[in-house]
Order: sequence, then structure tokens, then C-alpha cells
Amino acid sequence: MSRHRNLKNMVDEDYDNFDDERGHSLEDRFGTSPGNSHEYMHSGRAVEFRDYIREEEEGEDEEFVARKDEEIHRTFQNLTIQPQDRDRFNTCMDQLRDILAAEVPESTMVDAIIRCNYNSEAAINLLLSGPKEDEGAAPLPVQSSSSKPSTPFMEPPRPAAAAVDMARSSPRATPKSKASAQKEGGRESTQESSRSDRSDLLRRLQKEGNKEVINLVVIGHVDAGKSTLVGHLLYLLGQVSQKQMHRFEQDSRKAGKASFAYAWALDETEEERERGVTMDIAPRTFETETRRLVLLDAPGHRDFIPNMLMGASSADAALLVLSAVNGEFESGFEAGGQTREHALLVRSLGVSQLIVAVNKLDTAQWARARYDELRERISAFLIRQAGFREQDIQFVPVSGLTGDNLLPSSKQHPTPQVLTEWYSGATLLDCLDKLRPPERLFDRPLRIAISDVYKAGSGLGVSGRVETGFVATGDRLMSQPAGLPCSVKNIILESGEPKQVAGAGELVTMTLNGVDLGQVLIGAVLSEMSSPCPSGNRLRARIVVIGERPLTVGQPLMLHIKAAAEPATVRKIVSQIDKATGEVLKKGPRSLPKGSTGEVELKVQRLVCAERFADCKELGRCMLRLGDTTVAAGIVLKVRIDKEQE
Repeated sequence: MSRHRNLKNMVDEDYDNFDDERGHSLEDRFGTSPGNSHEYMHSGRAVEFRDYIREEEEGEDEEFVARKDEEIHRTFQNLTIQPQDRDRFNTCMDQLRDILAAEVPESTMVDAIIRCNYNSEAAINLLLSGPKEDEGAAPLPVQSSSSKPSTPFMEPPRPAAAAVDMARSSPRATPKSKASAQKEGGRESTQESSRSDRSDLLRRLQKEGNKEVINLVVIGHVDAGKSTLVGHLLYLLGQVSQKQMHRFEQDSRKAGKASFAYAWALDETEEERERGVTMDIAPRTFETETRRLVLLDAPGHRDFIPNMLMGASSADAALLVLSAVNGEFESGFEAGGQTREHALLVRSLGVSQLIVAVNKLDTAQWARARYDELRERISAFLIRQAGFREQDIQFVPVSGLTGDNLLPSSKQHPTPQVLTEWYSGATLLDCLDKLRPPERLFDRPLRIAISDVYKAGSGLGVSGRVETGFVATGDRLMSQPAGLPCSVKNIILESGEPKQVAGAGELVTMTLNGVDLGQVLIGAVLSEMSSPCPSGNRLRARIVVIGERPLTVGQPLMLHIKAAAEPATVRKIVSQIDKATGEVLKKGPRSLPKGSTGEVELKVQRLVCAERFADCKELGRCMLRLGDTTVAAGIVLKVRIDKEQE
């Protein structure tokens, strides 16, 4: 969605040394893509222990600095770290210093890192929560060079206690005093009170005359007329001015593509207009009587399925556009067509409400027989194979080019009589108004899935969807899986409206301070410092094979979770499962055939943000693709970090 960034509401200081008002995308500046963007991640260089000794701060007493340096040096001298674990220790130490350097002594950080077996997330949680009052300090573990890796998807066993007893001798590792505990308890109480106040504020803002927000993705085969349909709807609703429409008509006529005039309201780039296909997600906001809808016009060509997935992963409902032209529906619905694949993908991504618009029916003289034929064929597929419920599907005959049956009939735009003779149902706008807003999980920990990153003046601009929780300007956040701290400078909704707070379900653009371009990548997740989003490179998932070929062990694939796309390998097929009963049919099969369900273990090349489906449905769905084909889709059962890959 890089071409739809809206920076006009940013403060003046954001434009200092800013030579392009639309911002610079990560691709424009570095020439990166999801496939090579890892080159700009943290290099993971070997850092010596002396690098962790903080430089003397201005105004510090020399004697105090000397004591501090001596304490840290003594801490590092007492450590026993095997050579193969040194890089992991250095990486964890880097992350903890970035986040907690001002609050936690380095000796305590070292203690936490080794206690948690070099797991930075667990170490951060340990340091933020603090030891329990009735517990003494546990001794530091010793890492053995002969220790075996832990069993996949199980908690690694804690290493045995070692001779290094620094934790017991350090006064910082002793149980908290009563005054300290009361002080920290007061701080936690204040934080909870502040969070409760903000939650109440968000709910009040949601109820004060604001309409429910629904994100609607527009899907269908490449020539179904999606952009023309949506562009004409926006024009009739006044979202596209008559002056703009006149310019689109003139430009499209000069290019020899007069029928693409309405599509050009959404297809803004020169390449899209020249090729006549949508290539990127084009979000546009409009309102009905009871709803505020964010339209996500997704590309229909198979080459741009990753972009379509990015839009579908942010959607609450879908508009499936079919072409009634003889041959066009058949080419999109048969094997290899995008009508079938798009419907399966959006359902796998959690979309349950669907509007089916039978477009271009005017080319068939609004024949009821053609409408009934398409409705019958697509209904059987959507209900029996894709898994939609019949009561969640709406059908409507329309013409995107002429605008018929998009809005209620009026003197300026009456509905054709040949259509009213047999159809008296809802218009497309009526169907949109009937969509049910999903439940918004404001009380869950914050999760913002990033779908775009670009330079924005003095800060870093990111776009994405607030999956759960809520975010406010000034909040201190963490970008996972890199573990980078940052703060929110401003928030702008997809409609261009600046906000102080945004909640679950909203598409936002934010300016972040504390991070730079190349440190936060597409697919990252922003979360609260106290509750970072889990990440891992080993996943167990329950999947359904929807591709033509069977899924085999060792098969290289591309794993998609929200906007993240990472190379992965099928490490093991755990079992094949009966789709109806959930019973295990076969343990450890060599392959899963088309249409079968099973549990698999995936090894991902890099860390990826994901959560168990039971904990967070929004980040618990995954997709497996090979080339331009979707192989399987499913849900995440477990996430862990493979120590061998760190």
C-alpha cells in the first residue's frame, strides 16, 4: 500500500529536509523486496564483552564510574560461556541493553539471559516482572558443550546449577525489600489505572456517534471488473469528484482504454494503467448510513497474489466479483482461475462474510437464467469446499460500467426495467450496509501488523492494522522480531483523519521515533514493551492441503503470516487427521494428498512473528505457497525458537 500513504496531516517539523511529500518507500531507497530485505537486518557481529561497558556519562563521579566498571568486569570474569553460545549471548545482550539499559544493571541482565537460556523475550519478561518475594535467587546455570537440543515444541529443560554463584553474592539478586515491593506495586497499579482510563476513553470514542468500521477486500478473477465496479461506486457516492472523473475519462480515451475510466480512480500508477491490471492494494474509505467501510481493492492477477494476501489479511469481509460474460466466469472458476483461489484464501484468513456481485450482467441483457446459473455454481463451491455458511453469503446482480443496481434507483439513475421484472432484492450499497461488524478485542495486548514501511521526515512511517488492543500517541512500543524499542509520534487513520488513539480493527499510519529505515521491516509486529509479540523459526501448524500436488517432507515453501513472507521448509509431517472427527488417521506419513488435513512442523529461515491460534486468531493463521500456487492453509499450534538456527 506504499502508493497510498497520506502524510498531509503531519506536523511541519516532519517536513524538514523532506524532498518528497509522498515519502520514500523501503523499495525506492534500498531496492529491497521481501526476498532480500533481510540484508538490512542487524548483522549480528561478534561483540566483545568490553562493548557492554557503558561509557562514562557526563557529570558522573569518577569514583562511582570506577566502581561500576569494576563490578561489571568482575561479573563478566565469573561467567562460563561456551564458544558456540557466545554469539547468542551477544545478541540477547544487545536487545536487553536497547530496551532496559536505563532501568536494569548489566549484571542483572547477564543473570537473566543465562537463567532464560539465551531467550531474550523470556529474559525481558523476567526482568520486568521481577523475582517473587518468597523466592531466593537461583544459581546461574552452566552451559555444557555436549548438551542436546530440546525436543521441538516443548519447553527446553533448565540446565543444572553451576559453580558460578554470582547471583547469590550480588546484592541486586536478593529478594526485594518491602519498600521496593510497595514502590513497584504502586507503579504497576498506576500503569493498570492508566491503561484502564485509556481503554474507557477508546470505548467512549467508539460510541460517540462514530460508525462501526468494516474493512472490505474486493477479490475475483483478473478481468472480472473489480476496479471499475468499485471506482463507479465511489463516484456515485461522491468520493470521486466530477472534475477528477472528467480527467480520468479524457486520459483513458487518449490511451485507447475508454472503458477503464472508473478503474483509474483506484489504479493510480502508470504501470497499472498501461497494463490494465491492479498490482497493489488500493484502500479507499467511504460511509453508508450505518457503517464506515475501508475498501481494499486487491489485484486479481496470479503474479500479485502476495499483495492480495496482504489486503485479505486485513479484511473483516469480502466482495467477490464475478463476470457474467460467457467464458470469463468459466476461465476464473475452473482449475487455475483466481475466483476459486481467492475465495479459499480469504476464508482461510478468517473472513466469514461474503458479498457475491454478479458483474457485467448487462452484457447478457440482464438474463435471469445466466444469473441463476452462476449463483448455483458458485454457491455449491463456497459452502461445500470453501467453508462459508449460506446465511453469510449475499448475492447481487450489478453492472460496474453502467452503475446499474449499485445504489437504490433514482430519477437520475433508474434501475433497468428488464432487471426489475425478475429482481427486487437489495442493491450493492444495501448489501454493504448489512455487513456485521466483528468483535473488536480492545482488552487484549496490543498487536499491530506492519504492511508498509517508509521514511517520513525525521521519523519512520509505518502502515498496518491494529489487530488487538489499542495504541495512543506517546506510547512506548517494541518492534518484533527484532526487539527494537520505539515510540509513537502521531497516528493517522486510513481516511487521513489524525487521531490520538486507535483501536483494534483500524488501519493506521504512524510515525515512529527511535528506529530507522531498514530496522523495521514489512511483516514486523508492534506490541507493548511489557507484552512483546512471540516470534520463532520453528512452527507447528494444522493445515489443509488445497493445492493440486501433495505436501511432502523437505519441500521448500513460502510461509505467509499477515504481511510477512519468509522461506520455510516442511521439516516433519506429524500426522494425517480426519477432517470431520479430528482423529489421527496416520502418524508420520511421508506426504499429505490434496484435500487432506494434517499437522506439520515448519522450519523458517528467519524469525517470524506468530502466535498460537488459541491465543490470537489474527496472528495464528498461516498460508503456504510455492511459486504462484497456494499449497496449504491452516492455523498455528505452537511457536518456538530453534536453538540450532540462532
